[in-house]
Order: sequence, then structure tokens, then C-alpha cells
Amino acid sequence: IGLFVILLVAVVLLLVFLLPDSEEKKSSLPISDSPGITTIQLSPEDRVLNLLPNQTMDALNDPESPQSMALKWLLADNSSLLDTYPNWRLMQRFALATFYYATSGPYWANNTNWLSYTVHECNWYAHDFYQYQADRSLPYFFTASRIEHSNPCGDDKENSHGKTQGSGVYRHLMQVSNNLQGTMPPEMYLLTSLKSIVFEGN
Repeated sequence: IGLFVILLVAVVLLLVFLLPDSEEKKSSLPISDSPGITTIQLSPEDRVLNLLPNQTMDALNDPESPQSMALKWLLADNSSLLDTYPNWRLMQRFALATFYYATSGPYWANNTNWLSYTVHECNWYAHDFYQYQADRSLPYFFTASRIEHSNPCGDDKENSHGKTQGSGVYRHLMQVSNNLQGTMPPEMYLLTSLKSIVFEGN
């Protein structure tokens, strides 16, 4: 019985010393809005890296790759909005930045607002459908599909030529005669709502 009492006292003392430390650690973690659920806040870099496919992760081993330059640009956003972007928007901005670097964006004929932190990517320079239609007669497949939009994030078959941003999801990538040079990167498939691509004249 004496040995049992000694062991019991040792366990109680151990618990007394360990529990406060454990509780203190728990309280230092960010707590979610849901009761009883603890979440760990990731840094912006870790959050982005967790979203990227393996192929992109391999490309990041080269600091000069379009993917590395795009990641560096994305993480340098000091507007404090980076933490508030939903995952799809982080991937949208990353994919478009990768496209920019992979096609010699600094040397495009017109790269107005591209890689701006303060201008929404839907308002980065792009040829719109109506401008393209006015410039030349459209191929049959293009007119037959009736993909009409006034900006890259425009919905199909708009009733007016208004420059609405819509949902902010990138749908149309039109860079006509804009001196694009290079190779379209595989990260373009991160733009999962993309419906049309026109690179004529590059």
C-alpha cells in the first residue's frame, strides 16, 4: 500500500506540473470561430505552397523560372490583402503572373497594370471581344461560340459593352499582337474557369 500511495502522489505531482504548460500552449494558438476547434494560421508563403501542384513545386527549385518569379511577386504584396484572398484568387494571381513571366511580359507591347498589387487582375490589360471583332473578321468557330465579353472576367453574351468585373474570376485570355514570346506555362490550368484563349499575332 505504501508503494501505491507513493506512485499516486508522483502521478498527481506530474499532472500538476505538466497541465498548466499544456494549457498555455493551447491558448497561444489562433482559435477558430467554431467552439472546440483549434486552427493553426499558416504564413502566406506556406498557404500558397500548400496549394501548388508537384510540377510547380519542382519548377520552384530554379530561382529564375517563371514560377519562382511569380511566387516572389505574389508574396511581396504589401497591401495586407494577401491574407484575405480566397484560395482560388491566390491561384488565379499566381497563374497569371507565371504566364506574364513565361511570355516575356516586361517586353509586351502593352502590359498596362499587369502585376499591379492595387489593380484587380480583371483590369490588367487584355484585348476584349468587341475590340477584336472591330479589328478583324472573326474565324467561324469564334463567332459560332458567341463568346462575347468586354473584359477578361466578363460573362458570356453580355447585353452591353460595360466594363463590369463580374465575379472576378478570369475567363478569357486575349493577348492579340502584343509581342508575347515564350511558352505557355502548365500553371494555366490553375485558371479553372478559363473559356477562351486568343494569342493571334504573337
